[in-house]
Amino acid sequence: MIEEHGAVETARRLITSGDLQEGLIRLLRLGRIDLTVEYAVLDERWQDLFTDDLRAAARWRLDEAQRDSSPSR
Repeated sequence: MIEEHGAVETARRLITSGDLQEGLIRLLRLGRIDLTVEYAVLDERWQDLFTDDLRAAARWRLDEAQRDSSPSR
């Protein structure tokens, strides 16, 4: 995806997709939130690349994925 669309557009596409990717949930289960696209979108270093709406969507996705990746599920 990155080769075809570039990193920023790939991040936008993943964040705005309707589904929580299994990779996101898997990374959270492994305690590696720092490797998620959502985490990168929220990183202050990249704030000029992403809109407030996209950052809000990234935060929502992380919250939802953390619920889905909890041990009780």
